[in-house]
Amino acid sequence: MKKSAFKQTMLRLYDFFIYRPFIHSPSIINTEDTIRYIIDSRCSVSRYGDGELNMCWRKHNIHFQQHSDLLRKRLRDILFLKETDGKDLNHIVCIPYVYNDCSHLTIDAKSFWNNLLIKHKFSIIPHLPKKKIYYDSLCTRCYINYADKSRCEELFKLWKKVWNNRKIVMVEGKQSRLGVGNDLFDNAASVERILIPEENAFDFYEDIYESIIQYCEKETLVLLAAGPTATVLAYDLSKIGYQAIDIGHIDIEYSWFKMEAKYKCPVAGKYVNEVRYLGDDTIIDDEYTKSIKCVIKK
Repeated sequence: MKKSAFKQTMLRLYDFFIYRPFIHSPSIINTEDTIRYIIDSRCSVSRYGDGELNMCWRKHNIHFQQHSDLLRKRLRDILFLKETDGKDLNHIVCIPYVYNDCSHLTIDAKSFWNNLLIKHKFSIIPHLPKKKIYYDSLCTRCYINYADKSRCEELFKLWKKVWNNRKIVMVEGKQSRLGVGNDLFDNAASVERILIPEENAFDFYEDIYESIIQYCEKETLVLLAAGPTATVLAYDLSKIGYQAIDIGHIDIEYSWFKMEAKYKCPVAGKYVNEVRYLGDDTIIDDEYTKSIKCVIKK
């Protein structure tokens, strides 16, 4: 049996055993409807990927954020928010839609998530509030893992409506450079940046939080690319009236979309953690430099 055929067979077995309804399955809104909800409600967004979820349940490090007892507590508290709390704050919590269905993913992506689902089916999912409605944390991952990429362009067009003609402040590591070298944010009214440490950003949480308040007006859209720190920041900023979105890897996904990439690969001038590419300065220009309002250093 060829390797790809063997993978397909194993994934069918995974689907049968993992998605059988013998354990509570959370209510999760799919990717497109998640983006549409963000457009319509102008809500803040906290997202939980595999790293954040693993941090909730054990002392887990990801390569750019070490374990912290306080971070773990904050992540758990936000994950278990009552539905009424989120509505009062105009804030949503996102977990992977693949908990319900991963039929739209590539074989490799299915394999990755199914391995995690075997663990999460018993360690995480049973503890989620049964009546709470979650949204899709993979809504910013709308290209590389899709088996059928024919609708990816439409998803990116939807995302552009989120910041259409709005002032943006991006909170990001110095090598993230969201929107540099592509047109993802060209329809925004303006783009400014607060640069934060690429590693262990949660250690500088108070400095980051205070800088956002100092440099961002309430009507400004705050886009956070800061790993688990962004998950917590989005909630805390929503409590004081900001719209803050944990935007994650959307810029890299968009770059791969424009490149028509088949696999995760380096992107010129940007840090791509999943391929261990540190980036360079080949596409930095005066416009990017002028957009930097604040730099938080270690």
